[in-house]
Amino acid sequence: MSSIKSFFYKFCVMFTVITITYGIFNIFTSLDEIFYRGFLQCLGLSLIFTIVLTVLDSLSNKIKLLASDYFVWIQYLILVTIIVSWAILFRWGDWKNIWYIIIFVGSFTIIYLFVYFFIDLSNKEEDDRLNQQLKKYQKDIRDK
Repeated sequence: MSSIKSFFYKFCVMFTVITITYGIFNIFTSLDEIFYRGFLQCLGLSLIFTIVLTVLDSLSNKIKLLASDYFVWIQYLILVTIIVSWAILFRWGDWKNIWYIIIFVGSFTIIYLFVYFFIDLSNKEEDDRLNQQLKKYQKDIRDK
């Protein structure tokens, strides 16, 4: 059950990041395209990202490099490669313009890191709360 919850959680995070990125770079398209074609693209890309992140998480126990402190950056590079490939495939803008590429990757990076660290910090707060409850429970058991 927790793996399904984790998968759904990753999917929601990735959908948020991708939708914001898509919205920024396709702001001048018609509303019809944003709500139909764009929504399906964001859904598909989120699903791909979620599967990749789930596989990376499961491999992190088996591959030392993925269990290191560099895991966030390895994960980020894989996601940037996927989103740039997807954006080129579906023609999300002017990929001949170097500034477009820099701004696109920069925006995705800022959004991704903001969401990642925001969620990471909220998870740490929840973990701290759970650890305190566990310590209290262990103390109550010892006292009995």
